[in-house]
Order: sequence, then C-alpha cells, then structure tokens
Amino acid sequence: MPHAQDWIEKLSELRSARRACAMVVVTQLAGSGPREAGARMLVALGSGGAPELVHGTIGGGNLELQALQHAGQLLRAGKALSESVDYPLAEKTGQCCGGQVTLFFETFPWTRRRIAIFGAGHVAQAIAGLSAYLDADLLLIDAREEREIVPALPRTRPWELLCVDNPEAEVDALPQDALVLVMTHSHALDLEILVRAIPRASAISG
Repeated sequence: MPHAQDWIEKLSELRSARRACAMVVVTQLAGSGPREAGARMLVALGSGGAPELVHGTIGGGNLELQALQHAGQLLRAGKALSESVDYPLAEKTGQCCGGQVTLFFETFPWTRRRIAIFGAGHVAQAIAGLSAYLDADLLLIDAREEREIVPALPRTRPWELLCVDNPEAEVDALPQDALVLVMTHSHALDLEILVRAIPRASAISG
C-alpha cells in the first residue's frame, strides 16, 4: 500500500532527473467528491508533449482529466507557477458527485540558477569549480584575453568563459534571477560593474 508521503520521494526523483512537473492537490472539498482534501497527484509532460500522470490520483474521472489538461497548460509555460481553481462537480466536470473541489496547482520547472562571476582569477576559478555542488550554471566574464588570465585556465572546466572588452555591459543581459559576484583584476572595473548591478538588484527585490 502506498505511503501518504511517497509523493515527496517521487518529486525528488523528478528533480534529480530534471523533469519538469506539476503537483495538483485537493485543498478544499464541499459536499461529496471523489477524494478527500490532501489527495494529490504529480503530472509531467510525455514525449509527445501531452500531460501524463506520474504519481498519485485525485480520484480519476473527468475531474482528474481536466486537472491533467490544466497542469499540462501550466507546464508548457516553462516557468514556476501556482494557482487555485474551483471545480463544481456537475456541469463543469461532467461528474455527478454534487460537491465542489478546489485544486491547487504548482509547477516545478527545475531550472538551474545562473551565477555570473565577473573576473576569472584564482578565486573565481575556485568558486566555478563548485558548480556541481552549487547545482548552478556558472559563467566567468573577464576583460582580458584567455591567454592573459592568471592562473592559467584549466582545459577541462564545468563552466563557461566569456572574454569581452566591456564586461560591465553584460550585466544587463543576465537572467533576472541570476546571482552576480564581482572580483575582477581591477578595482575600477569592479566599481563600474557594481554601478550597473545594484539598480538591477533593487528592481528585482522591489
């Protein structure tokens, strides 16, 4: 018999596999319904893009079918979303239970955080070497040519390197949720990057 908390393990498996999914939870039930409050299911997109049930159930029938379709729509948006939807168990779902169910939908796109490190010296390289531990995509941005960077960059590296003349201009091109570390070889350049980065951080937090 499945344990009530098995969904946590399944959600962890989906996260490890980087497979986007949506969780659907019965949060309220008025009158008669197919499942009690707290019942949940996990939905992912199949190879053809159609939503498929990967764990649990909220009772089957048209209610579950409509919930699957709605979860699929949210997943195709490709971002973290959450919302509650009321389903009268009559004309809207084609079920005759007579009650009303509220379902909570939450998507988990499992996108990796982007970390931009301005500067590619020894400290930046050491941090970039932790990309697997940080579970993030790291980008090192430096104003010098690669051959000028000290210490010499490793040939095999689990991170990206961008050598550009004006690193400060790259701040505006970063994703909104990217983290920024500033540690270049030049204090003047550090200041220029910070001048660009601080208003961006204020806009995000506000």
